[in-house]
Amino acid sequence: MKKILVLLLVIATNYTYAQLNANVSIVRDTFGVPHIFGKTDADVVYGLAYAHCEDDFTNIQKALAMARHKLGLIKGKKGAGVDYYSQFVRAEQTVNEEYDKQLTPKFRLLLDSYAAGMNTYANSHPNEILLKGTFPVTGKDMIIGFYTIITGMVDASDMLQACMKNEADNYIHNAGRGSNSFALAANRSTDGSTMLAINPHVHLESMVSWWEAHVCSEEGWNFHGSFFPMMIGPAMGASDKLAWGVTFNWPDYTDAYRMELNPKNPNEYMFDGKYIPFERSKATMNVKLKGFKIKVKKELLWCKYGPAIRTKHGVFGIRYNVMGNIRAAEQWFNMSHAKNLDEFKTAMKIRGVPLFNFVYADADNNIAHFFSGLIPIRDTAYNWQKVVPGNTSKTLWDKFIPFEDMPTKINPSCGFVYNTNNTPWRNTCDAENIDSTKFPTNAAWQWNRPNGRDHRLRELIDAKEKHSFDDFRAIKFDNTYPQWENGIKKSLIAVKKLDVNKYPDIKDALDVINNWNYVSNVENRNMAILVHTFGRVGKLINAFYNEMEIGFVFTEEQIVQSIRESKKDLLKNFGTITPTLGQVQVVKRTNSDYELPMPGAPDQISPSYCKKIEKGKYQVDKGDTFTMLVKFNKKTGNLFETQMPFGASNNPSSKHYNDQMKMYSTHKTKKVSLNKLDIIPYAERIYSPK
Repeated sequence: MKKILVLLLVIATNYTYAQLNANVSIVRDTFGVPHIFGKTDADVVYGLAYAHCEDDFTNIQKALAMARHKLGLIKGKKGAGVDYYSQFVRAEQTVNEEYDKQLTPKFRLLLDSYAAGMNTYANSHPNEILLKGTFPVTGKDMIIGFYTIITGMVDASDMLQACMKNEADNYIHNAGRGSNSFALAANRSTDGSTMLAINPHVHLESMVSWWEAHVCSEEGWNFHGSFFPMMIGPAMGASDKLAWGVTFNWPDYTDAYRMELNPKNPNEYMFDGKYIPFERSKATMNVKLKGFKIKVKKELLWCKYGPAIRTKHGVFGIRYNVMGNIRAAEQWFNMSHAKNLDEFKTAMKIRGVPLFNFVYADADNNIAHFFSGLIPIRDTAYNWQKVVPGNTSKTLWDKFIPFEDMPTKINPSCGFVYNTNNTPWRNTCDAENIDSTKFPTNAAWQWNRPNGRDHRLRELIDAKEKHSFDDFRAIKFDNTYPQWENGIKKSLIAVKKLDVNKYPDIKDALDVINNWNYVSNVENRNMAILVHTFGRVGKLINAFYNEMEIGFVFTEEQIVQSIRESKKDLLKNFGTITPTLGQVQVVKRTNSDYELPMPGAPDQISPSYCKKIEKGKYQVDKGDTFTMLVKFNKKTGNLFETQMPFGASNNPSSKHYNDQMKMYSTHKTKKVSLNKLDIIPYAERIYSPK
């Protein structure tokens, strides 16, 4: 009887669905997650844009303002800095020159469809528009914003700042966050399944926070994944054929050059024995400060290597691997259309995405790790981790290590691959890891190093010959540091050596710290003082993320001061130096009073990175964001589970603004389906863009 009722409901709902719109419909499930169904890919993209605007119109407009060089009118000085940077890398000019050359006609059509979806939403919600004149938008606006962001991801923005501070010689990528992804083949699972964990760690709330959606067209596109504002193709996720996760990698993608100026004309530079004029122009930034709009102009220089910056320390040129390459968005879209490993690799060979590790699994029991990215082929005569001469074509690279020659591991016999932002020379069992000596040494592969997540993941995978899906889920949500001497253990060596007789006022605090078991569950009473102490130390030495991997370096005075202040803070706000971690560390929306206790610590498989807020508490601002667990099994069927920190919508008026927080804080997941017949009968709402 129950099956008959469900069938009748499907028939009735499908009739309603057909009446709503013959081409596209948005189906919101009980968590408010949008499932967009359409006749063509273009129809689906139109609905995708409209649904994303419903859930996050403010951040989408910020991304559009960045593309138009008007973010300063929304975010003041910080926004104006981004507007300058976008002009510095010639984002708009590059897209205008390359748009019709590099992007296929089909993808340009999709960009137009996405823009139309945004314009439709803006037309029907004029009161939500932040800046007059933003709409209508075009497909080019989206790619300009995309290009600006992705040049920053390969460190062009950080290198610019290093040059301005005359610190480019000491530049090394300083990670602000990390991610995990790992896969088990059928020979390592108890029921013959192939499993993948997708687990990026980024800001929980920002202009580029993840948004979850399912896209399905009659042209064969059927994918559930995560998107940034204005992403047409998902960055990661799963179809019923394959899935992949993404983690940051950061070898040396960007170089700095010291330009040799003409002593008679500072607007010319030496190159191969001749003085050549810089291309000169002005960046224009509009800034809103205290209610007033101010226009600021700043010099822009362009040279053979790319953009250049004039500083009091000289003129520096900057070259980055994605320069002039605008195909990242199309590559991601094509990857989500792939039906097998060969098609996935074909999409990756577009090489529009200039960085990232991709950890892959599919329904044919293939697993793989691709240390992807555009690594320049550089002249070995130069030290590329220093500023190199900007006066010779010998330092002007324009070719990259071929895709086939990048560090890759496909189907190791030991049945697992992984990446935790760690070294590419550790991505599976020791016997089958990649030999680093076969790769050029001047690319700074070592900037990705072994870390605590790497070693803890190996401990957990190696603990059993075969894992169930429940085992697999437990690995993903593990909150224990490894036996390996990771960064936090190295940091605590100096604490454990402190002479308690010298500091009797903090003896009780030192006892609490020294008895910590390296577990970060919410009931733990030894961690609160650690959260406070290392939060303070991090500020004192202006460091945090990298040091969580390699160990904090601080003076005895700094650590004693931090412990002393932490003890005082805890006693004031909690009446004890041993409140539970959950009392001190919480997850919450920044503009909401609703909060929940949150487990996790930096560089754990399920991490929490925090910022101090009021009343002695720390708010998790980075950590697990879009989490997806995938199981492919042709006999028992596929299984997909996801988790988001807050909810499907970033609109405070939505009931789905924070309705997933309880699941998030307790490490629970929700099941999702790619089958329309599973989704529509239980839909909360079905409608078409208007």
